[in-house]
Amino acid sequence: MAMEGEAPRILVLENRQLIAEILCDLLRESGFYPLLAVSLDQAVQALRKDPPEIVLADLGWLQKAPQEARCSLEEAVQDARVPVVYFSCSPFPGAEGVPLLRSPGDFATVVEAVWQAVRRKRWPLGMVLVEMGAIELQELETVLRIQKELAQIGRKFLLGQLLVRLGFVAEEVVEKALRLQELRYAGSDDRGGVGAGSP
Repeated sequence: MAMEGEAPRILVLENRQLIAEILCDLLRESGFYPLLAVSLDQAVQALRKDPPEIVLADLGWLQKAPQEARCSLEEAVQDARVPVVYFSCSPFPGAEGVPLLRSPGDFATVVEAVWQAVRRKRWPLGMVLVEMGAIELQELETVLRIQKELAQIGRKFLLGQLLVRLGFVAEEVVEKALRLQELRYAGSDDRGGVGAGSP
């Protein structure tokens, strides 16, 4: 699977070497550029120096980290405005809904969750429309390619405008999606808290 533009940079927070290697290899094979942090201090430095597109974090490890280190990481994540995708290697209270790494297929689930986070960040309006069932992901990707090609010849359109002009969705559907996008941003900012119980 590939996306338009350069490979999304993913900061992986994992202190177990084998898990970290598998995740980084799978992310690389899936078109990402993984960066590994094996300590929370390392993660904070990476976020402050050159923020990645997404943080992929082991929630179980974060829960066991000292409160001060977790607070520093949360502050760095919020300052960088970077979404966090959580996973865990074992179940624990408060981790409901977080992907568990228990079999090889679970790693693919985590990689797909990272793709979803990248799409939401890069194409917020488009992904709201996909989640509403107004368009299919494949249709969104087609329109984004058209948008890019038109921009290269000097014809610039907002995504919503282009979707309406090409007949993919009605104008009122785009307006509804924009309202939902604003509500989502105001409510959660798609970031969550570091070490929180849900992604």
